[in-house]
Amino acid sequence: MRDGRRVDQWQQINPPCFVFSTSGRQGSDGIVKASFASEFDQKIDGKGRVSVPAEYRRIIEAEDPDYAEGRNARMIVVRGRTDARQLRCYTVTEHARLTESVDALPPGRQRTLMMRMMASGSQALDIDKDGRIVMPKPLRDKLQVQEGMLTYAGMIKYFEIWPTDLYDQEVRGQVDDLYTEDGEEVDPFDLLD
Repeated sequence: MRDGRRVDQWQQINPPCFVFSTSGRQGSDGIVKASFASEFDQKIDGKGRVSVPAEYRRIIEAEDPDYAEGRNARMIVVRGRTDARQLRCYTVTEHARLTESVDALPPGRQRTLMMRMMASGSQALDIDKDGRIVMPKPLRDKLQVQEGMLTYAGMIKYFEIWPTDLYDQEVRGQVDDLYTEDGEEVDPFDLLD
């Protein structure tokens, strides 16, 4: 409910945010914001074209201040660690918030390294009218995938892109590790309020 009215899935309630479910994050402005959730496997072709899941596109569009009907929404891809075969993807708004936080750090090596990662180590990608991005060769090289399958993994404020085979090997099933601690069964939801 919002202002006494029922808010349906995908209904715009207050630009530029959309409510996708009641499990969204609430921003400082009091508006419920959608979260990147779930996993999606997508095919990348030899030209680097890969679809962005529709659920993620809606969030990216809502958090791109320059997005308007008929224009492409943009997302920001951060390369991160050179030895990691994954990418972190942010909305324009979230990336701007993070870069402001980096800029506010005290001068020093950590600030410089964070600036390199968040500024020169990132790239804006347009989502075309068909819901696809064209992943540049350097990003495909980092993932070590020229064509094949990629997995999008929601991480609430951002999402990751992994080669599906590596994601299957390193990530899927890790959630089961939350259910044991020191050999005893635990409920990970007990960690939450």
